Amino acid sequence: MRLRVIAAAGMAVLMLAFGGMALASARHQGGAAPHARGGIVTGRYVMEGGPIPGPGRQPPVRPLSGTVTFTAPGSRPVRLHVGATGKFTVLLAAGTYQVTAASASVHGPGACTRPETVTVRPRIISHLMLICVVP
Repeated sequence: MRLRVIAAAGMAVLMLAFGGMALASARHQGGAAPHARGGIVTGRYVMEGGPIPGPGRQPPVRPLSGTVTFTAPGSRPVRLHVGATGKFTVLLAAGTYQVTAASASVHGPGACTRPETVTVRPRIISHLMLICVVP
């Protein structure tokens, strides 16, 4: 029982910390501020493929930096800058979002991933992997 309380308290602290950062980022990028009944989306932006490093070897999956965009019908897009680790976390209002990612280091400006869909539910953490496939 005590472990559950500690885990719940830890999750609440994380939600507040990440939510505050995401809210600041969303406001900075011109997106709508998420309301109190939002959920968290966390994920990674990575690149697969590229030049073969040697005979019989495949290139490893590598993190990408760039911009991840969440778009919901009737709402302004929420854009996040993703750093060199490729990891991102954002607090969004409940709803269904189309998610795309772009990295100037791969294809120049424009989307590098096919659109993904994520459904954000109140007080739930959703996980997302955005993959940029390079021939």
